[in-house]
Amino acid sequence: MNERNSSQAAEPISKLLKKYGFNVEINRPNDLVRAVSTYAMLRNALFHRGAFIADTNINGIFVKLSLLDYLFNFTRLTNLVVLKAIEFDDGHINWDSWVDRQPFQ
Repeated sequence: MNERNSSQAAEPISKLLKKYGFNVEINRPNDLVRAVSTYAMLRNALFHRGAFIADTNINGIFVKLSLLDYLFNFTRLTNLVVLKAIEFDDGHINWDSWVDRQPFQ
């Protein structure tokens, strides 16, 4: 099932993340980690079908997204968003650590 075109959840989430300064897009075919639609599709696969894998077609190429491949990124991003929401910044946090896995600058 191709849910990449469904941006009902991805669009408002992307807007919020951009407001907080995160480098994301609704769709980013060349960088699926930064594509909010990736997480929306994985969420839909898990909650609607009980599956840990989402299948999609990106620019004519069939791609399998595995929840386990993106779990670290999603968890770290969620933690960073909470810190942004409470306006915590000690000047040492690497706000891109959800991608590069380096928590401090």
